[in-house]
Parts: sequence; structure tokens; C-alpha cells
Amino acid sequence: MTAQDVADALRSAIETGEYRPGHQLPSKAAVRREFGISVATAQEVFNTLGREGLITGRRGAGVFVRHPARHTTVEALISGFDELEHDVAEAPAWVAAALRLEIGTAVDRGHQVTDDRLFTEWAPQVVHPNPTWSERYIQARAAAPDERELLDLRAGTPVLALHRTFYSDDGQAVRADRVTAVGAAYTVDLGQSPVG
Repeated sequence: MTAQDVADALRSAIETGEYRPGHQLPSKAAVRREFGISVATAQEVFNTLGREGLITGRRGAGVFVRHPARHTTVEALISGFDELEHDVAEAPAWVAAALRLEIGTAVDRGHQVTDDRLFTEWAPQVVHPNPTWSERYIQARAAAPDERELLDLRAGTPVLALHRTFYSDDGQAVRADRVTAVGAAYTVDLGQSPVG
């Protein structure tokens, strides 16, 4: 059997309710034995189902069927983060660009993991005015290494990243943040807009 054949069989079992949301799937070893496949093929099966958003791994606990995507708004996606862990870190490229700093400049960083989301906030280590306006954009991509670690994701897992940069009245960038959400866990409502 190919990885695609086994992935199709497990997908069908999920779709028919044999494995319901929150239920644990058989281990990779059990899947290998049941379908007579290699270690590499079993890994490919689980990677495929993970990329499709059907399963999620919990470190040390196994692989589980993911709950259906939550319908949310941008405002709800960025809310609920209030107990940030703070430290000092080097500004990665996107933060340096947003804050108009050199890559690697020391910045204050706060982060928190909630459900299938990660919030990370970055600010220069200098006193800065309060922000009065912001720019934001959403990016769909594979999870970055730090996001994979904090959200316990496999390589290649799709995420939605909402980036925001905050500015003072005079246009000075004073803070950048990013909410990273597991792509398969959320459907984001962008609201209504006129046509034309």
C-alpha cells in the first residue's frame, strides 16, 4: 500500500466518525502493522493528514483527530492574550523591518500560547510614545520553527499569521505583534465590503 492509500483509509475513518474529533488515532507502529507499511511511509501518512488539518499531535500523548475549524473574526483571533511571558530577544528579520531596526537588535518580547494560537509581541528597548494607529496583514504559510515548538506542530503545518505594526502620531513604529493560528483550526470572517 502507498502512503496515499493509507491516508485515504484513515481520512475515510475520520469522515465516517469511526474516529471522532478529540479521539486518539492508532500509533504509527499500529498503523505500520495494520497496513504493512514502512516507518517512512507511516510518517508520510501522518504528515499528509496533519497538513490537511485532520489531525494534531500532542507531545508524549499521541495523535488525535482535530476538532472542526472554529469560525472567528480577526478581532476574536487577536483577543484573549493577557498573561504574556516576557524576555529579551534578538529581533528577527520581520520584526526588525517593521520596527525599523537592525536585524538582531535586542528587543523586549512577550508571548503566550492559547488553544491553537500563539501571540508574540515585540517592542524596542527604549521609551516610546503610545501607539495611535496600526497596520495589519494576514499571511498564510508553513509554521516557523519557533511556532512549531510553542504550538507543538509538525514541519509543514499551515498557519495563518496576523501581523500588526503600531505607530505613534508622528509615524514612529513602537510595537509589532503577530498572532499565529493553526490554519486548519480557524476560518476567519473578514466581514462585508461593498462591491465595485
